[in-house]
Amino acid sequence: MNKPALQPELNRRQWLLNDIAGLSRSVTEIDPSKYVDEQAEDGYAQALEKWPVMGRLMGLSKGPR
Repeated sequence: MNKPALQPELNRRQWLLNDIAGLSRSVTEIDPSKYVDEQAEDGYAQALEKWPVMGRLMGLSKGPR
């Protein structure tokens, strides 16, 4: 019988791309487009170093995205 009450809670829980996107849901003054997700940028650069051939095949660059 509790399933209908849980459904709105489950709908509010969505995977967020980064912390800024999550914070902007609660604080309307934060504009996620003005912030850089440094962890994602670092992960991107590390992936290109680890798999350079795959990066070239996919046409990815080492510069900022």
